[in-house]
Amino acid sequence: MKAGETMKRVAFAVLFASMTVSMHAGADAPPDRYMINAAQGLVTDLRTGLIWQHPANTSTYTWDQAATYCRGLGSGSRVPTLKELLTLVEPTRVRPAIDVKAFPNTPPEWFWTSANRASAGPAAVSFATGGSGFQRATDMLRVRCVR
Repeated sequence: MKAGETMKRVAFAVLFASMTVSMHAGADAPPDRYMINAAQGLVTDLRTGLIWQHPANTSTYTWDQAATYCRGLGSGSRVPTLKELLTLVEPTRVRPAIDVKAFPNTPPEWFWTSANRASAGPAAVSFATGGSGFQRATDMLRVRCVR
């Protein structure tokens, strides 16, 4: 294969990859996945059965404050597990990495989970990227409660 042919193949591969990313960048969850009840401030995920706070609280909390806040909402509200919160991540989206029809105005920020690895700290999910990581329990993050 000649150098010019190699360059053409590389250019095509890069073009194809960028087209694939841009075609999926605006994808949303299937239209029948979420049932939105804005009047009650809830979104039910029909796939998982989880009922999410809607919209997300605009305040930030330490990890302990987030748990207190969610419990204070009543009806069994709590901070979600890492696995539960990751079910909201829309892997084809960024900033925010969440279905914007079901969860409009979700800030592309970190949100607490109930998971805590003592040596690493509590886990959180970034709705900027869809990734997860460990934070200091005293960091001020957002929380989206679940029941």
